[in-house]
Parts: sequence; C-alpha cells; structure tokens
Amino acid sequence: MRKHIISLFFLFITNIVLGQIPGPTTNWYFGTNAGVTFNSGSPVALTNGVLTTTEGVATVSDNSGNLLFYTNGVSIWNRNHLVMTNGTGLLGDISSTQSAIIVQKPNQSNIYYVFTSDNDAGPDGVRYSIVDMTLSAGLGAVTSKNILLKTPSCEKLCAVRHCNNQDVWVLSHDWNTNVFTSWLVDNIGVASITSWSISGSVVSGVTQSAYGQLKASPNGRKLAACHYGLNRIELHDFDPSTGYVSGGFTISNDVGIYGCEFSPDGRILYGGTNQGMLLQWDLCAGTQAQIQASRRVISNAGAFIGSIQRGPDGKVYVARNNTSLAVINNPNVYGVGCNYLDLSIPLAGRAGRFGLPNFASFYTQEQFVIPNPVINCTTASFTNPIPNYTNCITQNVQYTYSWNFGDGTTSTQQNPTHVYLLSGVYNVSVTITGPCTSTTINKVVNIPPGGITVSVYTN
Repeated sequence: MRKHIISLFFLFITNIVLGQIPGPTTNWYFGTNAGVTFNSGSPVALTNGVLTTTEGVATVSDNSGNLLFYTNGVSIWNRNHLVMTNGTGLLGDISSTQSAIIVQKPNQSNIYYVFTSDNDAGPDGVRYSIVDMTLSAGLGAVTSKNILLKTPSCEKLCAVRHCNNQDVWVLSHDWNTNVFTSWLVDNIGVASITSWSISGSVVSGVTQSAYGQLKASPNGRKLAACHYGLNRIELHDFDPSTGYVSGGFTISNDVGIYGCEFSPDGRILYGGTNQGMLLQWDLCAGTQAQIQASRRVISNAGAFIGSIQRGPDGKVYVARNNTSLAVINNPNVYGVGCNYLDLSIPLAGRAGRFGLPNFASFYTQEQFVIPNPVINCTTASFTNPIPNYTNCITQNVQYTYSWNFGDGTTSTQQNPTHVYLLSGVYNVSVTITGPCTSTTINKVVNIPPGGITVSVYTN
C-alpha cells in the first residue's frame, strides 16, 4: 500500500490584526483644536475640534468609526463638540502626560469609564468618572465623577486586555516608590481586583520624574515606562492574567525621555526626547545588554518629541508641538528602513502640542494566524513568510500544541510530520494554548491517489 505523507511545518507566528478602520481609534482630537480622522484609511486633518490641551488627551469612537466623545482629563465633549452633560470638573490636568484614558465597560456597550491622572504627582492622583451613552438623547452624560483610586501617582495611564479576552487592566505607576498599581475593570465595575507590583526604579524627587508615557505592547506582555526627570526608559514584563508587573530594567539613560511606543508587531520600541531624538530598540536582540546595545538614533530633529502613538493604519505617529505630525511609515522595520518622516502630516494650521490620544493597547492586539496554503500536486507553500518574533516578545511564555489530522490520529509536537495510509480529503486542525490564549486553526488537506507526497508549510 502506498503511504501518503503530509509534513506540517508549523512555525508559531504572530500576525498583527489592527483595529479595523473605521473603529474605536478612528478619530483623534488633541493639542489646540487639532485633530485627524482615519475614516479614509489615512490621516486627514479635522478642524471641528474644540479641545485644548498641552499634553494628555483621550478620544473614543464606535465600531463604525463614528465619534462618541473626547476629553483632556478636565472636560468631556460629545460628538457634536459640545460639553457633555455634567462633563466638566474632572480632576485630570491638561499638563499631565497621560491625563486620561477611556475604557468601555465589559458586556455593556453604552457605559464608559474615563480614567484621569493629575500632573506633577499632585494630590488628585488617579480617578475615574462614568459616562452613560444612553443619556442626553444618545450624546452621553457623566453619571459619577472623580472616584479616587490612588494618590499620589505619576502622569501615567495605560490599559491592557485581561487573559479572559473580556476584562481590562488599567495601570499606573505610584509616586515616590517603584510600585505599579493595576485595577481590573469587569462587568461588575472598576477595581473589583487590584494588583500591586514592585518593578524597576523608584520614581521620586523632582516632580518632573512623574512625566512620561507608559505603554503596553500589542500582546499586553511588555510595558515601557518613560521617566522624564530620571532620564531613563525601562522595559517590564506584564502578566495579563494577574495584573502583575515584573522584571523591570533600564534600557537607556537618555536625557529628557518622554514618549514611547511599541511597533505593531511588538518587536521594536520607540522613544523620543526633549532634545528631538527619535530612538529605536530591538527587543528581539537577545539579553538585556544586547537590547540596550541595540539603541539606534532614527532622527535628531532638535525639537521636543512628545507623545508617540500607534495608529489604526499600522503606522506610528509622533507629536512635535507643531502644526504637523511626524510619522513612522514602516514601524516594524529596525533601522532607517522604518521610514520616519518629520512634520509630514499637516493639521490644517492647528497646533498639535505635545500629546496624542491615549488608547488601550488591545485596539491593535495580536492574534495568531496561519496563512492559507497554496497547494499544487506536490507541495503547499506560502509567499512572504512572517518572521517569528513570538519567543522574544513573550519571553518565558510556554505554548502547547494539539494536532488532529482528521484520520483519528493526533500529535502534540509543534511541527509534526504525519503519514496518511489512504488518499482522501482530511480536516486538519491545531489548537495552540498559552497562559492567555487558546486558538484553534483548521485546514482542509487533499491527499490524492497515486502516492504523491503533499507538504504543507505554514510559515
């Protein structure tokens, strides 16, 4: 009997599935009446915004790309660019790096939490207010305001999806200590679970040490923290199942480091300084020392680089306190091939200042994908294979594999080879399980008669 061999070379890859355009990150308002919309796929200047802020800001749109509301951490404006009902007097600050972040309540599409942070490690700390979008004829209203979570705190807020793919962790860095605090947002409300973690440097001294962005990688496994007054940027591990931060180390001691952001594939970290340097680190370089040594200067424009933010189009945008934004066109590329263009996105004469909207990291969350094979009589292969960055980005995370070959046999190998005894059409599946994900992918494989070997390459 002729045997039929199928080689299933499974390279575990990550492919970035960006927030769809349109989607929650479609419309940006920031600076002095500045804004852009990504409804067409590329950023187009908006001139209808009424928000004024020196630094921090947050915006949110619905899944169809329609603006819902935006805030500078002090006031909230609705989609008609009018102050929302009860939408004044929030205790953030327009001079806080990340003065606000907006999180939708799990399983309740009309309820949003607006988290705010005070500036200069001030007494108002981290608080949240509640917006109900069913009120004021669908324009929304603030129903609860300025509920205290922590004080004092740094000017840092970020949001990461919990492992259950439903709840959200909101994180900040405490002042005068090296403690991160994580609050769980679930269908009960805010802070049903709170986690405290010790990682990295003590942030204290001059209040400028509280400045700087806190960002999470798209898969939620890494955090980058800029400590402006300490002149350092740190990299940390994050566990989305527990809210714990750990393993923090300094990757660079650049003076005036303020903004930071991960590339969409999570491999590269960008940072910017008050001297105008745009920097890049390869997080897959290897050891801590090798990551530190991977530092590259992409641009030295000589003027303050503010917030850095991934866009829904897969590019990364940079605030330059100017009437134009800068853009990193190919942010997954290490080196000058990232194609940074300074002051290339005009804002129709509006001033962009130092901040850009602060979004939850999961709007550009990673998903696990095997591209569809191209099968001919003898082989199945893929063009343009995606590099395997998973191991370095999710360091020390173990995955298990469960294959079903459709003929009653299975395997737990990552890259199995299977021998079919009979020709036919087989439904082949693999389930990849990790601490924060379980994904099943199916393929149909046709084993022809006549002893032809079919190899399926899933890279």
